[in-house]
Amino acid sequence: MSNTDASGEKRVTGTSERREQIIQRLRQQGSVQVNDLSALYGVSTVTIRNDLAFLEKQGIAVRAYGGALICDSTTPSVEPSVEDKSALNTAMKRSVAKAAVELIQPGHRVILDSGTTTFEIARLMRKHTDVIAMTNGMNVANALLEAEGVELLMTGGHLRRQSQSFY
Repeated sequence: MSNTDASGEKRVTGTSERREQIIQRLRQQGSVQVNDLSALYGVSTVTIRNDLAFLEKQGIAVRAYGGALICDSTTPSVEPSVEDKSALNTAMKRSVAKAAVELIQPGHRVILDSGTTTFEIARLMRKHTDVIAMTNGMNVANALLEAEGVELLMTGGHLRRQSQSFY
């Protein structure tokens, strides 16, 4: 029985082989997408995300929205701190936050990630009432501590100290 598929590509039989092929694709293309890899290898998106998390821990890839990028000399090996990110584009972040907060009404439920723009949104939510906010960001949660009218829900998971978030 042949170990190749109809396109002539070697059929993957295990986790290590799949990860090796993902590494090859990263080297060839510079990036990969979760949905594409899931369809290609006939495994769930959860499995592919686990593969990409493993490759990130190995320093081979950097996870990005919907996929991953190859780690190379132009890819920063250290994620900028929340403090460093907060110092960038502050006027724009505050403007976006102000517009977003105006859309939040009593009875609304909002999900805020751990970003610095969402931190600005959380800071402006202090006077809101009857709102439920969910976040994976410690920075956002800390900003919402003073918002007594906002019920705060936190996601669980592993703490990424640099970004002050759970994943």
